[in-house]
Amino acid sequence: MPKRGYGTIALLFVLVTASGLALRLEGSAHAASPMLANKAAAATNVESLQPTAVNNIGNLNTKAVPVAESPHSPAYVHVDKANAIVKPVVPAGDNGVLLKADLTAPGTILYITYDCHGTTCAWTYQCMASTCSGHSIPLEYHGDNTATWWAWTNDGNNSEYVFAVHYAP
Repeated sequence: MPKRGYGTIALLFVLVTASGLALRLEGSAHAASPMLANKAAAATNVESLQPTAVNNIGNLNTKAVPVAESPHSPAYVHVDKANAIVKPVVPAGDNGVLLKADLTAPGTILYITYDCHGTTCAWTYQCMASTCSGHSIPLEYHGDNTATWWAWTNDGNNSEYVFAVHYAP
């Protein structure tokens, strides 16, 4: 019977430089179980790849560009539910109304998280295709620094939505 406890996951990253030189970076991370460690080791083992495949990885004319989050990120955007309701009112979900929040950041948006404060939070749902009049995803990214959040609610009370817009410099 295998020993229970923590395992170490071997990490392997292949970074292809602009000149096509492949740099191999290795490290380790702690895993919650030996099973996870074994799966991760199997997934990252490139030694078993045929030499041709390893050479092809190095010859992919791709560039790995690290994306760092701005030291001033995230930008917080506060939207009151009354201001988020699309006007004229658009029906959505289960006898609800469509909500929309336009979000911007000073740099390229990396990702967005949101929180809700108030009584409608339990009855605010992010959009999917079947509920929101053609808006099939909750966040639409329009360009480098703009996005739109789509949701719906069937609660008549008010709440505040707080968005943390994480962005690159």
